[in-house]
Amino acid sequence: MLEEINMSQTDRRPFGVSFLSLLVAVMGVIQIGAGIVVLVQRNDDDTLDTLELTSSEATTAGIVGIVVGVLAILISGALRRGANWARLLVGLLAAVNAATLVWAALSFHEVHWYNVMWPTVIYALVAGYLFFDDDAQAYFR
Repeated sequence: MLEEINMSQTDRRPFGVSFLSLLVAVMGVIQIGAGIVVLVQRNDDDTLDTLELTSSEATTAGIVGIVVGVLAILISGALRRGANWARLLVGLLAAVNAATLVWAALSFHEVHWYNVMWPTVIYALVAGYLFFDDDAQAYFR
């Protein structure tokens, strides 16, 4: 009886994992949309001037954006299913982004600590949750 209760607790997806997978999926949809917009506007001079890209660079950026968006949606699904590789990938990306933001704030005079504080905190919380939360660890076992 006790084993059944423990199994049902670990089989249930924690809210944090559901929420993160939803955020990753939404990011993927936005990335796909942005990639499509860049592809559609790749010959518009105003858009190219704003993005500081050539037409061929905009084409490449649009295609890469769509591919990254599709990958994000696939990773989101794997995260929801409890794939440990997806947890590691999202957690490592969050940790790397947090470290990069701290480095940017310390290295560049144009970037102040208050510009990167909230994104850094969010990335650190995501990585910390995926790597150190007991419920998340149990779900991905």
